[in-house]
Amino acid sequence: MFVLSVYQDCRGYIWAGTYSGLSILDGNGSKVAFTDRPEVKAAAGAMVLGIGGSQDGCVWINTNFGIDCWNIDTGRYEHHPRFSGNYQMSVGPKGQVVILTRNKEFYANNVRRHRFQPITAEPVDVRDIHAMDIDSTGCWRMITGTHTSEYQLSEKDDGHITATLIRRTIHEVGPLVSAKADNGSLLMINAQGILYQGDLSGRHARMICQLSPKMMQSQPYSAILKDGEDYLIGLYARGIYRLKRTVQGYAEEPTPLTSGIFGIIRDTRQNILWVATDGEGLRYLTHEPYEIHTEPYSRLSFPVSAPIRAILQDSDGNLWAGTKGDGIIQYQNYSPQHIQARQFTRSNSGLLHNSVYTLSQGSHGIIWIGSDGKGINYYDPREQLIKQLDIQHPHLRSVHALTQVNTHELIACTGGDGIFRIHLQWKEGKPHATSLR
Repeated sequence: MFVLSVYQDCRGYIWAGTYSGLSILDGNGSKVAFTDRPEVKAAAGAMVLGIGGSQDGCVWINTNFGIDCWNIDTGRYEHHPRFSGNYQMSVGPKGQVVILTRNKEFYANNVRRHRFQPITAEPVDVRDIHAMDIDSTGCWRMITGTHTSEYQLSEKDDGHITATLIRRTIHEVGPLVSAKADNGSLLMINAQGILYQGDLSGRHARMICQLSPKMMQSQPYSAILKDGEDYLIGLYARGIYRLKRTVQGYAEEPTPLTSGIFGIIRDTRQNILWVATDGEGLRYLTHEPYEIHTEPYSRLSFPVSAPIRAILQDSDGNLWAGTKGDGIIQYQNYSPQHIQARQFTRSNSGLLHNSVYTLSQGSHGIIWIGSDGKGINYYDPREQLIKQLDIQHPHLRSVHALTQVNTHELIACTGGDGIFRIHLQWKEGKPHATSLR
């Protein structure tokens, strides 16, 4: 539940670095990495402080026991135990990696020889670094509270890595309390609590907005991210605030997340943000008017394994699911946070067949049910029972679509025996069929 870092690789998989190891989300769920690799021991149970990757399929894992590299395409694994404890790591798209140790020493990896070697750069304390970034040209940027230093990384013929200082730029907006590289830009908050956006060197910064006194008192900031026209600020202590664009400027709005925040990344495959939290696991945020929730069958108190062929949310807020073989699941007063479900089958109700293909709401709260059985079912909300419509016909079977077009007319489409028009009458809120054509 304590996620210290989050990363999305070139295939779209989400990697979560936790307080006690590494997990991968593959779209179906999460799994603990390395459990099937007995030669890998360092990452098991480690605090995964940072994760980064390159275009060649390598994922670099910053743990308190060292730095690990796993090539997800070839399966090659490397462990570099010399880097332990608290250190900074930056990974470039072409596989360059720069490490800053707590002893103020810099190392760069030799891609061809699979080893790290020391490089020369200005001495700086790990705690003074707000952000590090390596771009596709091999330009390595180091952002501190007072300035940005830019170095060009290059490899000589003998394999030696050099870091040549290009420029050192004093922040024109004054001393910074936080800075984060984001999609080619540098987002900065200065000592006066003003949010700026500029290029990665820290130059050409433009003011975004003045943070409120409450936000300024909420330091330190764990994340700054642009989200459409808005900006998000994550707090190590508690939650995320959205700076929402308005006609007058920006308004601060809290998000539903209330735990501490360790990091935020933008998903490259869908319009959501992944959030590493201090106690709430890996969460996601979206400002779209919808969210996707998964309800696994394993959460139900009765056995269901068949696929769902029909779904309906009725006027009372109940969610209905018709399955191909396991009857009907009724989620009462459905919400993603609360599941109270019932199962209707042939054995415990008047359901004609356990393969249900259509659910449709009609008059008086009735739920029409079409299945592979002979005839038509309906659910009576007053008695909370499934009943059979009182009409018989040898070809009224395998009803795969139903719709009540008006109070007295029901249309039933079958899987091979044509379409039926059924005339209805209602007595005390219950349907009765008077004719069929």
